[in-house]
Amino acid sequence: MKKYIAILIVALCTIAVQAQDYKYLNFVVNEGVGRSFDASAVSVVYRGNDAIVTASGETTAIPLDSYSYMEFSNTLLGSGSAIRGDVNGDGRVDIVDVNILINIVLGNDTPDNYDGRALVTDDDKVDIVDINAVINILLTGH
Repeated sequence: MKKYIAILIVALCTIAVQAQDYKYLNFVVNEGVGRSFDASAVSVVYRGNDAIVTASGETTAIPLDSYSYMEFSNTLLGSGSAIRGDVNGDGRVDIVDVNILINIVLGNDTPDNYDGRALVTDDDKVDIVDINAVINILLTGH
């Protein structure tokens, strides 16, 4: 038993030392899209199907079934620093994102509140096409 504990401690220390060489902890969906966190003082705890990430004083639940892999990197994920269709930036594409877009189209909210995430189709306007795109993501998973 002591041997297994010693191996586990060595493995964790090795990971911690290697992680110090990187600036970001990235949870990646595909092709550079996902969520990036400052790796200088990051903590990750796994609870159920979520990774609970604490970085820069903020705690975020990352639903692991939405991501392909996790990596330490010196590259901040590109303009898709949130999942496409995740308008509120909570790491999930769900009916809440559709409701936000509907409120924006109806004039009850503004896209400025969502750091560009409301522009789902990248055509520089929020309209029914964005709502349909998010519904399509919900139905097909991409």
